[in-house]
Amino acid sequence: MPKSIVLAGLLFAAAPGATLAQNAEETAAFLLFGLEDMEAPGPNGLVRVTQTAKSPAEYVVDLAGRTGVIKVAQISDEKCRFTAERTSAGGETPVRTNFSFERATLVEETRPGLAPRLVFAGLQCRALDETTRGLTKSCPADAATPPYGDATRLRRAFDFFRSSFCRPLAF
Repeated sequence: MPKSIVLAGLLFAAAPGATLAQNAEETAAFLLFGLEDMEAPGPNGLVRVTQTAKSPAEYVVDLAGRTGVIKVAQISDEKCRFTAERTSAGGETPVRTNFSFERATLVEETRPGLAPRLVFAGLQCRALDETTRGLTKSCPADAATPPYGDATRLRRAFDFFRSSFCRPLAF
């Protein structure tokens, strides 16, 4: 094979935009839980996250040998609403929560003695309790908001999510 064809293929593969961007479910998984393929040291050992499916977005999370699965699925035709299901390898009952980004905004939270962090204001969620046969109950608006170390990256992800998948409500 001529070197020019191989070189052109390598350049195309490395070009910005050559790979597909994240879909709505993958972006929601990142915004809600910080999920993406990664491996990093954690407080109790190595943390490894491996994406196993794109739609619904599915991740195997290994926290120092304790594994679980998190799935994030868009709710039918609702562009801003998602269901997250978390299960552990121990066979416990899955924890399911619905999230709505319709009124969500990103704000900086300051805490005495701690570094500021970004949180979602207006993020709506409902815990789905299997023991009540599908009835829902409210959960705190910031229940799933993890502390992020990279505020710029989170802002970019949220801007991408808003412009590509979930336009905010006008009022």
